[in-house]
Amino acid sequence: MDDPVAPARIAPPNQTYYDRGMGRGVAIAIVVVAAVGGGGLLWKRQDDQRARQAIDASLAEARSEFKELAMGAVAETKDEGYRRRLLTALLQYEETLETRVYAERPMLRDPDAYRRRLEHQLDELDVPKAERPRKLEGFEVVKAAYDKLASGTWKSVLTQAGAGNTRLDVYQVRRIVTDDGRPMLEGRFFFWGLDADARVDWGQLEMRLWHTVEKTVGRGRGRKTKEVAEVYGLVQSDDGPRVYIDAPNRYIAEFPPYVAVGYLHLPVMPSEVESFDLTLRYRVKKAGVRHDAELKWTKMPIPPRWQLSPGQRWEADVIEATEDEIAGKDRPSEEG
Repeated sequence: MDDPVAPARIAPPNQTYYDRGMGRGVAIAIVVVAAVGGGGLLWKRQDDQRARQAIDASLAEARSEFKELAMGAVAETKDEGYRRRLLTALLQYEETLETRVYAERPMLRDPDAYRRRLEHQLDELDVPKAERPRKLEGFEVVKAAYDKLASGTWKSVLTQAGAGNTRLDVYQVRRIVTDDGRPMLEGRFFFWGLDADARVDWGQLEMRLWHTVEKTVGRGRGRKTKEVAEVYGLVQSDDGPRVYIDAPNRYIAEFPPYVAVGYLHLPVMPSEVESFDLTLRYRVKKAGVRHDAELKWTKMPIPPRWQLSPGQRWEADVIEATEDEIAGKDRPSEEG
């Protein structure tokens, strides 16, 4: 059989019709192959569409199963019970994604798809490089939280259950520098207990810083000096979380349900301070019912990396208050 890609030959006159016929045959063959190829592409697109629809349905089922388990974990009042049950639920969810949802099409699982789409759009819009981190900030927060959950290795720095079957879990605190050059603590968190229709209104965040001072107590011959815990300062903020994302699955489809993510800003504390109290208030509305929550941590030890260096000045806005107010003994009642 002649090689179909061999160089053309000049045929004798009595073979002209034959060679033209071969030419038509080749042309027809090319058209047929092209048509089959086009049909193949169309079939592949339809097959990918069907696979995507099946994955979406299976993913919705897996998310529903996880939500039931997460609800039970969040209802645990003891921190260790919550963590144990939630880690079990997360491991089961991850196994379901691998063995059921994406078993036949693992290449369709792509947690970075949103970033690539956004970066492509930024390229088309010619957005300056300096502005891109801000545009990508939401995705980066969600991706960091997703990787932490999927690993099953995170440890709670601060965690507490609140009203309405909610729980705040600060899983990482790192030291950063703000745009205006101030040192700050960034507390990244999971906020569990959110249905699709839940709404959260964040209230006041309050920190009370404690240090030890020597004081003389008693009278006359009974006077003596002893170390006493005293309030060093009070920090209050009405801003709520610096970042709060209540639907992380808009960024990563496989992100578990029933949870929001974000981070809080806390001040870097003076070197003289030994412990702190933290109070965080919020209001959550679920299924038409309002729940007011107040989370409190008291006399929490301060890791050295959360503090300024000795002699480094603590910059904070100064407010006037009585000693009782600073110590929390004279707080006005809240209404609303």
